[in-house]
Amino acid sequence: MEDLHGWTISQVEDLIGLPRRDIQRCCYTGKGGVALLFPADSTWGRRAYSPDDLARLYLVARMKDRGMSLPEIKRELDGSEAAGNGDDVLLGDCASRLFEAREQIENLLLSAQVLLCSDDPRAIKSLISNYICRSAGAKLDCSDLLERLQLFDFDNTSSELRIFTLQLLDTPGFALAIELWLGPGSAERLVDSLSKKVPDSTAINRSQREMQ
Repeated sequence: MEDLHGWTISQVEDLIGLPRRDIQRCCYTGKGGVALLFPADSTWGRRAYSPDDLARLYLVARMKDRGMSLPEIKRELDGSEAAGNGDDVLLGDCASRLFEAREQIENLLLSAQVLLCSDDPRAIKSLISNYICRSAGAKLDCSDLLERLQLFDFDNTSSELRIFTLQLLDTPGFALAIELWLGPGSAERLVDSLSKKVPDSTAINRSQREMQ
């Protein structure tokens, strides 16, 4: 009968991507172990891993990605606990780093894609549209942003939309896409035009925090 109170080590291997031997060493208190977590025993005498156990093993996997050994990981996790920081703080830091890495990858990907179709303005326009939609999500109405970019017209638009557009133009991949779509110097012209219409820096910083 399947134990519904936790995950087996085989399931954890698949879900977290950590080798079985590393998982076992994380649980073992004897020689060769690092005693990072103490999963409960299931009714069948096997370890049953909880969501908290999965979270800790996820952190272990990401730290190993950075080249750390299990003893080094234990020292870092123990030090974090001693400083009053739980795994949720480390998970938040990890998510932030991954989000930044994703943004960099998406920016590089956009550059490669628009260069591949540099002689097809319609394809470039479609790539720009998709990038805008992914970047804005559900936070901002960007339904007419493509048209405004093409017309260099940002009159009667919200400060949030102008700030968002400036942020996009500050990324090399998006600026390159605009240049290939609208011609040399177009990104700089848009930045100059928008910069005259945005609020002061204090308001910009506040708006950026609200949009995150």
